[in-house]
Amino acid sequence: MCDWHIEKMRPEHLEQVLALESQCFPTLAWDAKCFLYEMEENPFGHYFIGYLNNEPVGYVGLHIIFETCHITTIGIHTNFRQQGYGQKMLAYALDYARVFDVQTVSLEVRVSNTVAKKLYMSFGFQEGTVRKNYYSDNQEDAILMWVKL
Repeated sequence: MCDWHIEKMRPEHLEQVLALESQCFPTLAWDAKCFLYEMEENPFGHYFIGYLNNEPVGYVGLHIIFETCHITTIGIHTNFRQQGYGQKMLAYALDYARVFDVQTVSLEVRVSNTVAKKLYMSFGFQEGTVRKNYYSDNQEDAILMWVKL
């Protein structure tokens, strides 16, 4: 039997989160300082880590400001992709946002990331504006996606 659970990200998760981050986003990985700020200082930050049988599988970060939520990051270890864990992390994030009476959730996604776009669209996200040269590693455009809850 699989033990799947999601926890609020805490500083003691930092080593695992950084390993996931560098594996998921090798060219744009956040550093420890960024994650510690989000966990400990940012009053709008809400970050979570998902475990399968005590192994870190993925994470998601949110900024909740009044009735809006922005998903700042979501990552799933490559060994666990296409197995429903991205769906579980995203569903958790949206359910969590609903607790705060969030009306709209947004995120950016690389134009080339068709797998992620398909996932977001399965949750009702719509494509909005294009943010030109958004990603600093290769100047790829991002698509702003959003959904009303």
